[in-house]
Amino acid sequence: MLAILRDSPLDAFRPGSLEKGIPAHRWEKYVVPKGTRVDEMERDSQGRLLGEVPGDGNVFDHQIEQERLIGNYGMFDVGSEAPVHAGYVKLRPISRMDFFSLRVAALVHDLGEIEHGDVVFDDKHTAKHTAQDEIAATRKFVRKALDERASRRNREGFSELVREDSRRKRRLERNVMNSYAIDHDKSHRLHAIFKLYEKYSYISGAIAIYGGGKGTIAHSHYAVHNVLKNQIEALMAAEEAGIQSATLFLLENGRTITDMFDWVVASGFRDDNARYQTAFERAEALWKGRMEKIQSWCAETGIPEIT
Repeated sequence: MLAILRDSPLDAFRPGSLEKGIPAHRWEKYVVPKGTRVDEMERDSQGRLLGEVPGDGNVFDHQIEQERLIGNYGMFDVGSEAPVHAGYVKLRPISRMDFFSLRVAALVHDLGEIEHGDVVFDDKHTAKHTAQDEIAATRKFVRKALDERASRRNREGFSELVREDSRRKRRLERNVMNSYAIDHDKSHRLHAIFKLYEKYSYISGAIAIYGGGKGTIAHSHYAVHNVLKNQIEALMAAEEAGIQSATLFLLENGRTITDMFDWVVASGFRDDNARYQTAFERAEALWKGRMEKIQSWCAETGIPEIT
């Protein structure tokens, strides 16, 4: 991997290139008010929807947040045997270079949505575009962004040591696309751990809705309900398997997750889809069971409750 991707992956792209993902909104069915179309909603001067999920409402913000989460939590899985034993990583533990590749993957994994649009978690099976369409769109975007970066650097008179020749551009593109394969190639040895890290992002988005987005997101209870019923059980399974990043993530966000379950239930919201509502109630029961075990353990050991 080239040093720039290892040390400062954002700098591999021309300033402003990844920001082209700002108008590509996410969470559409949860942020568009009833009786309104998304193209009728107002946007700010940068193209963000007014009423989108704070910090996760568009492709650019989402990818930056995903890279931050991997940087903060994924580092605790480097060198650990637990992800291998639990099937999240194949062949060998996550190395430092794998960790850097995962961060690069985070910065580009949804670039195809700029062209094809985002599909919410429950509806991904209905997407009309294929994985190959997204790969092609991502390669096209990456190639153009790297070309623009090279042209700017060469035009502005950078020294010969850092000028961008065609060979270096090809290496940079190859490195980025190899990292992107972590997301789309289900056989990749890091694919499952990357998908686990994406679950941290879903929960962070729900926390943003519950916190900064409360009262501004059109269907906030619906959105948080959806995330909790889809993601909590998998995170608890990762914690049970000894995945250190999952343990730390749940420790740091556990109280808020409990509050979100209580908030949704107190609102009276119930999903019209009986299967989805049952999944939410199952997730709530499992989570509350985990909380009871923690409280019992604290009482038995005589230490203050871990919140």
